[in-house]
Amino acid sequence: MLKVFRILIAVGAIAIVAASQTLFFHTEQQIKSMGDVIPQAEIRYKAWIKEHNCAEDPLPCEVYKDDFKSWIADFEKSKILKEQTPKFQAYQFLKDADAQYAGDFNYEGRTALTAGNLILLILSFLIVVVTKPGAHIEFVNTKAPRSTRSTSSATSKQPELKPYSPSKSAPQEKLAVPALIKKATECAESSPMQAISYLEQSMEGIKSIQGISDKLLAPVLLLCGSLRIKNKIGESQGKGQLQKVIGASPQSSEAKDAQKVLDAFK
Repeated sequence: MLKVFRILIAVGAIAIVAASQTLFFHTEQQIKSMGDVIPQAEIRYKAWIKEHNCAEDPLPCEVYKDDFKSWIADFEKSKILKEQTPKFQAYQFLKDADAQYAGDFNYEGRTALTAGNLILLILSFLIVVVTKPGAHIEFVNTKAPRSTRSTSSATSKQPELKPYSPSKSAPQEKLAVPALIKKATECAESSPMQAISYLEQSMEGIKSIQGISDKLLAPVLLLCGSLRIKNKIGESQGKGQLQKVIGASPQSSEAKDAQKVLDAFK
């Protein structure tokens, strides 16, 4: 049952992202087309006036002029009604978000759309990871002799994942934030250390996005910290990342999820 749930979450997230992208660009094209209607109609109207001698026969010109004004008024009313529909309002909301928060990354709503889709994908992936069968809590026997504890600690110690730093000797592949998140999603189960590395690279890219970096950074920190704790790869660093999520916005959904992970893996 959980497997079906995880599949539905993943497929649903992908479908929502695809639909939102399609609807955004379709609405953008509609707005551009509506903006061209009146200028083109005025060109045709002026051309018709030139072809007719209104001084000798003014009646057709007056009738056509009245009809043209009436048509312009009807079109303006229709345009206003369309702009009040939910999809046009959503498009305008994304444009306003870009203008207000994106700064140098203002791409007429595309940045806000990408940010929203990215957050949805991260949260969906987190749900899939957390609900995966096999997640359990391990308890350490604190009453073992000192020598036994030392040996156990030495043999069970997991390697710490070093922070990402580009090598000067080997060429590095430059990836956008969505591509890094996608790569992390693909290898999270088979290679969690590599997934964490991709996520930490994406953090550097997210921090460069002015104004909306906090909204993107929290889900990535949440996912990265959860993977660290669950797979015992730098648990202390993972706990620190989850604490950052909680400290930044204690009432947010990401903060609540971070606290759940901390409680589950004490």
